[in-house]
Amino acid sequence: MHFFGDRVVGDQVHNQLMLLPAVPTAIELRASGDPASLARVSSDWLQGLLERRYVREEWVHRRTVYAHRYVVAGTGEPLCEAFDYRSAPAGLGSGTSRVAIGELGPPDRVVEVEVER
Repeated sequence: MHFFGDRVVGDQVHNQLMLLPAVPTAIELRASGDPASLARVSSDWLQGLLERRYVREEWVHRRTVYAHRYVVAGTGEPLCEAFDYRSAPAGLGSGTSRVAIGELGPPDRVVEVEVER
């Protein structure tokens, strides 16, 4: 969330720079008003995000997870992902190139993620 005086904008932000996306996503929040109304609308927006279902998709090799991705259940909207070159099957990246987890095929398992409130 970014506050600008009498306005608030919420959306998925860049994982390092914390910048809002150039093109708004489906979860974007835009509101204006006094501080109390911005606090209410922001709280409601965050509560809505917490009520969504999230899952972790895992790709396994030799009983070890070598790639995982957190997504919004139902939509498949990716949130973040990770890849471990040391545990991956031979030929999947060398540690110097980015691996597109979305191109690994279906995950070996999908784990429900509990959101603590």
